[in-house]
Amino acid sequence: MMNSMGRKYEDNEDRLRILKKSFIKMFEKETLADFVIKIDDETINTHRCVLAQNSEVFKRMLGQNMIEAKIGEIKIVDCSIDCFRAMLEFFYSGEIEINTFEKLGEDLYAIADKYEVVTLKEVCEQYMAMSIKFFAISFV
Repeated sequence: MMNSMGRKYEDNEDRLRILKKSFIKMFEKETLADFVIKIDDETINTHRCVLAQNSEVFKRMLGQNMIEAKIGEIKIVDCSIDCFRAMLEFFYSGEIEINTFEKLGEDLYAIADKYEVVTLKEVCEQYMAMSIKFFAISFV
């Protein structure tokens, strides 16, 4: 199969990599962003559909007549900007960097739990389990 520029797609992994890059770019460039996250004095522009697809809490909030849905923004008071941004990066890429876990692991798990992001909770649990095993092995 050829893409619009005449480049042949090698396989599904290639297509998935291209799709992932386009989602990351959409987040980074804030392309057609339609929702604002405010944390302290900073803002993150994002997409309602991405929030709702990845978080049951956002799905309920944005699918109902809640004030946040009407005005297109929410103020987050119990999470750092770095932690929330890491969760959003997971929404757009499906991945979390190891160094992000090392810095924000417990906080990331807590926010994933609060916003009912099941896949991120599972990834955090796996990382924490590996960390415990590594810690235990290093003492043997």
